[in-house]
This record gives sequence, C-alpha cells and structure tokens, in this order.
Amino acid sequence: MASDPTLEQALEGHKGRVNGLQFGPNSMQLASGGEDGVVFLWDFRPGARAFRYVGHKGPVTDVAISPAMDMVASASKDRTVRIWKPTVRGEYDSIVAHAGTVRRVDFSWDGGHLLSCSDDKSIKIWALPSRRFQASLLGHSHWVRSAKFSSDSTKVCSGGDDKTVRLWDVETRSQQAVLFDHTEAVHDVAFHPDGSVVAACSQDRSVKLWDARGGQLLQHYDAHTAPARRIAFHPSGNYLVSTSDDATVKTWDLREGRLLYTLYGHEGASAGAAFSADGEAFATGGSDGVVMLWRSNLPADDSVPSSDTEAGAAEPAPARPTTAPVVTVVPPATPAHGAPAPRYAEQAVDGGHAPAADGGAAAEMARQSEQLSRIEAMLLRVVGAVNGLAERVTSLEQEAMWARREAGEEEEEEEEEEEGGGEAAGEEAVAEGDDTEDDGAPGDVAGDAAAE
Repeated sequence: MASDPTLEQALEGHKGRVNGLQFGPNSMQLASGGEDGVVFLWDFRPGARAFRYVGHKGPVTDVAISPAMDMVASASKDRTVRIWKPTVRGEYDSIVAHAGTVRRVDFSWDGGHLLSCSDDKSIKIWALPSRRFQASLLGHSHWVRSAKFSSDSTKVCSGGDDKTVRLWDVETRSQQAVLFDHTEAVHDVAFHPDGSVVAACSQDRSVKLWDARGGQLLQHYDAHTAPARRIAFHPSGNYLVSTSDDATVKTWDLREGRLLYTLYGHEGASAGAAFSADGEAFATGGSDGVVMLWRSNLPADDSVPSSDTEAGAAEPAPARPTTAPVVTVVPPATPAHGAPAPRYAEQAVDGGHAPAADGGAAAEMARQSEQLSRIEAMLLRVVGAVNGLAERVTSLEQEAMWARREAGEEEEEEEEEEEGGGEAAGEEAVAEGDDTEDDGAPGDVAGDAAAE
C-alpha cells in the first residue's frame, strides 16, 4: 500500500486566496494565481528564484503553463487573459477576451491554442501565438466556471452555474452531451488523462465521474461537508484530489471507489489543486494565501477506472493505460532552513473515518497528535513566511532595477527635449525681434502722414 502523503513545502507570497495552480511539464516549475491579482512562477531547481508578475487589475482566477514552458497564461476578473513570458522581465500580451469575469484558461496539447471561459456564458478558443479568436462554444445558460481540453485537444468539457457539465467537439464546435447530475453550480471539471472519463465537483459538495463517450454516470462521491472547489487527476488516472471550503484536501482511489486520505494544513478553505506531470507531487492553494506542496507517495501504475463501472461501485474495473510522461523529479525533500517536513495525512477507512481504537488512551493520543500537527503546521508557516519575505525582497530588487533603467531613459529624453527647447526659444526670440521691427513700420508711415 502507498505511504501517506507528506507536506514538503509551504510557499508564501500571495496576499489572499490562491485560486489557480499548474505545474510545468518537467515538474520543476509551478504557477499560481490569487485574489491579490498576482501571478507567481515558483522554480524548484537549485538556486532558482520565484518570479512575481503584476499587471492584472483584478483577482486572478486561474493559471496555465504551455507544454513548451514558453508561456504562462492567467485569467482574471478584470475580463482579460494575459500571456506572460516566463522571464525575469515579466513581459506579457493581453487578450480582452470576454464581457465578464474570465474563470479558466487551458493550453492545447501542442500549445497552439488557448481555451478560456467566462461569466458571459461563453467558451472561447484562441490561436497562438497570434492571439486571434478562433471559435466560441455556446450553450451554457449561466456563468461558465470551468473548461478544459482533453489530452489530445479534440474535445472540451465545461461546467457552470446552470448545474450542467457539457462535452464539446472542437473540430465541429458542436455540443456532444449535457450532463444534469449535479444539483447545484459546477465549480471545476477535468478530463481523465486518457480522455475516456470526465470528472466534476460542485457547490453540492459532491464529486462525480462520467463516461465521456456515452455520458453514463460512473461514480458519485459525497466528498465534502462544504462546497467542493477544485479537482485534479493523478497522471496515472487512478487517483483524484479534491479541495473544498471545508478546509480539507482529499485523495480518492478511483479503482476501488473510496476515500484514501483526508489532509489538513490550510487555515480556511482549500482552493487550487494540481498534480505534477510525474505524479510524485501535488500542490494545493488556500484562502490563507499559502501554496502547499505535497509528496503524493502514490504508485504510478497503469490501471485506470473503466467506463463500464456502475455509478458508485466499490471496485471499478481497470481501463486503458495512459501515456502521461514520467519524469522522476520532485521538489526538495525538506523545507528551507532545514525545517522537518511534517505529515498531515489521516488515512480514511469505512467512508472517510479513521479506525477507532479502544480506551481513553487512544483518544488522548489522538488529541496530542492533532495538537502536534497544528504546532508543526504553525512552524512550517513561519518558515514559509521567511521564504516569502526573501522572495518579496528579490522581487522588489528586480522592480527597482527596471525602475532605475526606465528613469535613466526618461532623463535622457528630458535632456534631449531641453536642448531642443533651447534652440526653439532662440528662434522664437529672433522671430519676436522681426515682429517688433515690422510693428514699427506703421508708426513711421503715420509720422510721415502727419508731417505731410
């Protein structure tokens, strides 16, 4: 059996809820976007520093990294999509994409197209790098909260406040299926890595999985005690992570149809969720502004849930293996400054409850264990705060450097203008002298007339 997930790092830098997360294709970079309107690009390579990108005029709702790692896209409540170059300068191109809040962005498998969805009830596809509009997918009757490409980018799944999950064909731009199983707004959708299954989570607190070909409901989980916000598939397709306003992060075994772990760490709601491309790590974001990096400790075997399984079945049959690349690279095993990596995993048995032990001693041990976990979490947050401060200092240094360069350029322009202005003033003075001489001529003529 797999080991418990372990918390590796707590990354602090955002000043508000962390909404969107995505790993880069080599698992060594992680993009995050939050309510503070900031996009971070975290880099786990030795000696590398995080980049902080500022420019949105509203909260950032989602982020995405292109397959070639040459673009980072962000969606915002300011109704724009920005495409950043992942460099220290933070250059970007902006797309005035929608008439309402942009909720999600997603790159196609080859990075040649970008998907966006919005409160204006539309899903749009853009060509890259030209940023030209390609198509609209219309059908939702309310806000579209989430939209994703399939792994081969031939299909799109979407979900929104009309309580539906919809499947689309990209080539024909047509709607293929409408799934009505959720009873409240759908917050997030995702395709299984092989494209045969689509998953969604909802305001109704549940997580559901359907056959993407026939629309049959395969699995239903009463997942959380508050609205479920985000979901993410493990690259093997065997596991799924969900986050919720109930402050928990849950890991689900889709082959056996059961809850594996309930993870605690965020103070307040948990929001963003993403697996690394190798499956060895996953990240979560919370309303506390913290990005938590976890070692998944999940086996990357090749069996996946089948679309032949009945809804809610305990043991889904295996389906096709995925072709997701496996790159054995993970973030450092211990947080900065040598702080130990605490464990925040509670194994779930029999519907999500840990096995009960006999006697008051077990209860006391559980209480002490919970207290210790909270203390460890506080210590790790302090370490994260120090790291966040260091990153902020670095960011300010970078901003100051570019400000000095811009100021130098402005001074040169002002000097050139002053020199040009001096020459113009001299010419003006000469012109005024000429005017004075001309003004005297009528006087002379009048004098001559009086003399006559």
